[in-house]
Amino acid sequence: MINQFVERVASRPHARAVAGTAGANVAITLIGSLGGLFIARVLGPTRRGDLVIILQWPAIIGTMAGINGPLGTDGDTQGSSSNASMCAGRTTVK
Repeated sequence: MINQFVERVASRPHARAVAGTAGANVAITLIGSLGGLFIARVLGPTRRGDLVIILQWPAIIGTMAGINGPLGTDGDTQGSSSNASMCAGRTTVK
């Protein structure tokens, strides 16, 4: 059953793009969670404020950098409708 699902997803370019984005998001979340646990153990309870700074600044910068993501694909959509639909798939799945 899972093999059939994987074959169906692999045959559709939009589904492949969505699956790739979802997989990358899951991997980044797992790596970030494990990294946060490791850093919390290393710093200990006395340096908790340092951990907040270590975790929050990259999150804030990443959020600010990602705000203009959908706007950056406008140049890719000129030409054919297939480019536009791929860009729409890339920008809506975050």
